[in-house]
Amino acid sequence: LDSRDNATLAHGIAKANEKLQRYADEFRWLIKAHDIKRSFEPFDAEAATSRFRSLKDTFTTEAIAKGNADGGANLIFIVGMPRSGTSLTEQIMASHHAIYGASELGSITNIYRDVENIIAKKSQQQQLPSLTIDECNGFAQRYLDELSGYSSTAKYITDKMPTNFLYLGLIQQLFPKSRIIHTLRNPMDTCLSIYTFDFSGKHEYAYNLKNLGCFYNEYRRIMKHWHKELDIPIMDLRYDELVNDQEAWSRKLIDFCGLEWDDACLDFHKSKRVMNTASNEQVRQPIYKNSVHRWKNYETQLQPLIDALEPEYRKEAGLENWDY
Repeated sequence: LDSRDNATLAHGIAKANEKLQRYADEFRWLIKAHDIKRSFEPFDAEAATSRFRSLKDTFTTEAIAKGNADGGANLIFIVGMPRSGTSLTEQIMASHHAIYGASELGSITNIYRDVENIIAKKSQQQQLPSLTIDECNGFAQRYLDELSGYSSTAKYITDKMPTNFLYLGLIQQLFPKSRIIHTLRNPMDTCLSIYTFDFSGKHEYAYNLKNLGCFYNEYRRIMKHWHKELDIPIMDLRYDELVNDQEAWSRKLIDFCGLEWDDACLDFHKSKRVMNTASNEQVRQPIYKNSVHRWKNYETQLQPLIDALEPEYRKEAGLENWDY
């Protein structure tokens, strides 16, 4: 077997041990899997921190030039850390007759790469480089053209690429009338779920508990930045509250979009829509609560993560009286 096959095999053995509730053995195999992955997907913590800082410096209130004032009125972006409830949120919303769930689109990331090049060139002549309105409208039309093949009848379309949380400043520039739903989950449960999941794409920060905690801290910092700097409507949706009171929070979601309630949203698991995400299996079931506080099964193994998280996120996770 090559390295990738060995990593996949180790993940499979870890998953089997989880089902047998042999959590120490599960973690031993997870560490093996992640040690292999880090050998061909190394994480550069300094570069990651620099990237977050650059995004916050580039997209500020003063620097954001908005495009079409009515742009994106039919768009809903669902963002958050992976494994934080983005798939469940979209499945509930896409069960509404007026909402089409487009799942995880890479379009905003691709557009940002081009925007980054433009900003880099302008920064040589401007102290506060930004996109012009014409540039904003051009990039916005490019995104809409890519969406045109999805649905011609739905009033709203969702894009649930979780890591679009990085680009909310750009999204406001391109689509100032769009809406953002930010899914939050217990920090420890979020990070544990990422650490234990065998992602097909690159998630280099996920292969080490300290790196994972540091990345989580940066994610929460940039979301605070967006809440402060942006005008675009952002709804924070907490996974734990959603699973405890599905109907109340589902109604708040639909109301946030300016739509009338649809009872189909409560039967989201019956939807026949095609999904290709890490949570495909979970959203085919009614809401269950056994993933809440799952991290407590791994108290001793998660010490590096606990140490890495900022104190406020330890408290948010229920660790304020924890002996760490």
